[in-house]
Amino acid sequence: MVTEPATAAGGVAAAAAMPPKKNFKYFWKKYGIVFAGTYIAVYLGTLGTLYVLVSKGALGAGDALSFLQWLGVDKWVEIERLNPKSGNLALAWILTKFTEPLRFALTVFATPSIAKVVQRKRDEAAHHG
Repeated sequence: MVTEPATAAGGVAAAAAMPPKKNFKYFWKKYGIVFAGTYIAVYLGTLGTLYVLVSKGALGAGDALSFLQWLGVDKWVEIERLNPKSGNLALAWILTKFTEPLRFALTVFATPSIAKVVQRKRDEAAHHG
């Protein structure tokens, strides 16, 4: 299931040339669980980073709240009444949604290299085991 790694420009350019639904299916068929694991790791890393930035004040919660209000989220949720911890997580989750194109591009770029390492480890284990 592992093939040769794509170059940075080639991998991202190839992903950008395909419609989004085909992108995920294409990479799932080509790399399987390695693609899924990479995607999940990038997602959780982004969510965790944004949560820490919001919680520590490095990403101004006031700015983020203004952004959420601008998006109209306050029509469904009373943003000001959120518990700070759950509010920070909700805010980080919403902000993470806006990073999808970048997260997907990073996943597309990283997956071939990770798949190559995984395949090398499998080959070594089969050779020595």
